[in-house]
Amino acid sequence: MNIEEKIEELRQQIPASYYANTRSDTQERDKRNAYLRKEGYAWKKNFAGRWELVGPDGADHSKRVKEVLVKLGYYGDIPVKELALLQEWAEAERNVTEEREASLKLREDREKLAGVVVNLEWRDGEYLSAWVPGDSASYGIFESTAILKPYYPYVSGWGNRVKGVEGLPSFKREGTKASFLIDELIEKAEARKKAVDEKRRAAERSVLQKQAEALAKAKRTGKMVYIRSVGGYDGDYRYPGEELGWVNVSEYATPGGEIVTRESPSY
Repeated sequence: MNIEEKIEELRQQIPASYYANTRSDTQERDKRNAYLRKEGYAWKKNFAGRWELVGPDGADHSKRVKEVLVKLGYYGDIPVKELALLQEWAEAERNVTEEREASLKLREDREKLAGVVVNLEWRDGEYLSAWVPGDSASYGIFESTAILKPYYPYVSGWGNRVKGVEGLPSFKREGTKASFLIDELIEKAEARKKAVDEKRRAAERSVLQKQAEALAKAKRTGKMVYIRSVGGYDGDYRYPGEELGWVNVSEYATPGGEIVTRESPSY
């Protein structure tokens, strides 16, 4: 299930009270805006005459009004479970927006950087020697192009280094200097991201399949069915004096058709 499908699933579960709180009638709108003002938000016209929801940070939040209201707890009369659902929806919607913005930024970067040569220089260090940007323009490309981050990692106590470029067809080295076409590294970064995304989607599909099978078995047997481990935490650190040890958190399917988590202390 991708993010868009998840959002649609959540939309189907949004309670009627959510729509009641966001309808556009005058009374409800005034109530909503009064709440926003109390929290430091205000509707103002920008230089182009368009209304913006300006927050305490001075930024425009008009495209995320629902998310802002949920974050501020405007729907406090909704049951906790439903409020959590709204928060999850807002987060998912924000992720979609960021993903689209990132895709647009990548297209812009690809067009802007087509044919650009990146210069490198070799830096010798006591514990690590590596390639680094050779001039301010090359440094700026690595700092501003998000998809290149895996190829420009930060090494503690040393700084950022450039990696994964020596195998590129355009890579040329002359002593302690080198250069290559940034297009080739962007293509390599895109291929890497595609592989990582596919691996993530495959893992998500596997989890959904396990959950579906466990729910079917739980309904058939009338018993809770283990699905998977979802992590854990140090119980002694979180709850001093309780002597819990490491607490394992596992996911189970219930006969009632729900997926719940259960915590199991080590002792």
